[in-house]
Amino acid sequence: TETLTNRDNHNYDDVMDFYLMDNGPNVTGYVNKGFDVHLDDFYNNLTADKKSSFFLTALHESQHTMGLQHPFESGFDEWVHNSKIDSTGSSIMSYNERDFNGNNDLRIYDLAVLHYRYGVNPNARSGDDTYGFKNFEQNNADGGVYIWDGAGVDTFDASNEKDGNGVYVNLTAGSRIYRGGNTIPNWTNKHLGLQEINGS
Repeated sequence: TETLTNRDNHNYDDVMDFYLMDNGPNVTGYVNKGFDVHLDDFYNNLTADKKSSFFLTALHESQHTMGLQHPFESGFDEWVHNSKIDSTGSSIMSYNERDFNGNNDLRIYDLAVLHYRYGVNPNARSGDDTYGFKNFEQNNADGGVYIWDGAGVDTFDASNEKDGNGVYVNLTAGSRIYRGGNTIPNWTNKHLGLQEINGS
């Protein structure tokens, strides 16, 4: 049994259980409070290639047990029509699969929420790493632009940014790092689904 502790010091000692059962028509999966994930038993009848998409359902439902919600639900009102946010390319919690097909992992907003709630694994990226500005990488779970690091003496190198528009680098956890212009991008914790966690 793995014990998870979120930033509010609430322990989750439960085991996440997965059940295959007849969920009824049009219900691929759902969760109960706690760590029970119910998946439809039609999985047994799927071809191998279809089973990989079923994995996404299992991943999606397991993230509900970790406190994540759909980006089109309350708290995301002003971004409901923003396809860059409400898409499976940004979050496994989205129902919009029109982009980023073939990604079978957590995405940038999923990682941000989980890191905020539970912290970064101290063994992940624990060396002395160097980070810099990159363009968004569609096939990378964190887009190549979300910096998360478990340990080490790390460096942020902005020496390649010579276009004259400047950079903003703040290495405080959860802060924004961006290049160009002098206006901070309009992203808040609310846009990451954190309004229920910290009251913002």
